[in-house]
Amino acid sequence: MAGSVRATEFAWIEDHPRRRREALHGVMGVGLGQVIELMRVSDEHCEALLLLLAADAILPMPMMALVRSVHEAFLTACWMVDPTLQPEERLTRAAAASLASPAGSLDALDHLPNQQTNDRSRVSEAFTEMQDYLIQTGFDLGRSPKSGNVTTVSYGESPKVPLKLQMTQSSRLYMPGMHYMWSIASGAVHSRHWFTAGLEGPRQEIATMIVAPLLDYSDILIKSIHGYVGLDATDFHRRGHFRRTGVLAAARPDDALAASYSTYAAARDKALPPPS
Repeated sequence: MAGSVRATEFAWIEDHPRRRREALHGVMGVGLGQVIELMRVSDEHCEALLLLLAADAILPMPMMALVRSVHEAFLTACWMVDPTLQPEERLTRAAAASLASPAGSLDALDHLPNQQTNDRSRVSEAFTEMQDYLIQTGFDLGRSPKSGNVTTVSYGESPKVPLKLQMTQSSRLYMPGMHYMWSIASGAVHSRHWFTAGLEGPRQEIATMIVAPLLDYSDILIKSIHGYVGLDATDFHRRGHFRRTGVLAAARPDDALAASYSTYAAARDKALPPPS
C-alpha cells in the first residue's frame, strides 16, 4: 500500500544505481520468499494437528511439538517482516537468511552417511557464490577468527546480524505475552520429564492447550505482516478473537473470556521483565 513500510523500502532501493538496485531487490525478495516458505510449512504443521485432534486417542506430546514448530516459524517471520525496521536492517536480515539456508544444508550434508560428493560440492559452490555476490553488492561479512566461516552480515549503517537467529531473544521481543509457551513446548519437543510425566486432564482442556496458543501466534504475526505492507488487521483480529472465546468457553464454560480483543491483547502483550 502507498505510504507503507514496504513501499518506503521499495522507494529507498529504487534510489540506488540500476545494477545495485536489481541486486538489492533480489536479496530482499529472497528474504520475503523465506517468509512465504515459513507460512507454507506452518500450514502443514496445522494440517497435522487437525489430524491428531480428530484421532481417537489424544496425543499431547506430538501436538505440542507441532505447536512449538509453528511458534518458531512465526517468530522467524516476525523477525523478517518487523515493521519497525529501517530498510538497511531488513535488507541485512534478508541477506543473513540467504546465507543461513545453505550453511545449514552444508552442516546436514556433512553428517549424512553415504553422501554423494557432488551434492556437497554443489551446495558449497552455491554458498561461496552467494557470499561473493553479497560482497559485490556492498554487504560486509564477518567471519570467525578460528574457522573463517561467515558468522555475521551487515549493510551500510545497519547493525551486524548473526546467521543463526537467537530464538529465545526473538520470543521475548515479538511475543512477550506468549513467551511462556516457548519454555513449556520445549518440554514436549525435548521430552523433558518435568513436562511429560503426569500430564493429564479432560480431553477438551488438553485440546485447548494445543489450539489456543496458535490463535495468539497468528494475531501477532498478522499484526507484523499487515503493519509492514500497510493493511488494517482489525477484521482478522476480530474473527480470531471470536474463535478464541469459543475455544475457551468449550473447555471451561464458567470461565468464558468476556474481554474485547483490544483489552485481551493489551494484557497479553505487556512487556516482560528482564530475565533473571
